[in-house]
Amino acid sequence: MQNMYGKLPSVAVTDGGPWYLILKRYDIHHEIVSGGIRNYVERVIETIKDRTRVFDNYFPSKRWNMGHIHRWFSLYIFYYNWVWSHQNLSNNSSVFHGRNIG
Repeated sequence: MQNMYGKLPSVAVTDGGPWYLILKRYDIHHEIVSGGIRNYVERVIETIKDRTRVFDNYFPSKRWNMGHIHRWFSLYIFYYNWVWSHQNLSNNSSVFHGRNIG
């Protein structure tokens, strides 16, 4: 960060992992956040990582560029919202469930 922005941050907000103890060495204040909205954000990120990893196994690309990534995520979002059967939505897609179809 020092190379990119010219200075280190004054505060680091983390989940409290033991490896963050190194922040003391650089005089960075350490705040730990757990529970609440953080858990929801972590779960969304983990879901995206898991699903896109599997999705990429079936639809791999030899060339990674921003256009490809945008198309790939757009296709994944379409699949997740229109095709994927969600257990908590009576095994229906989120769009169909929201429209009371199926």
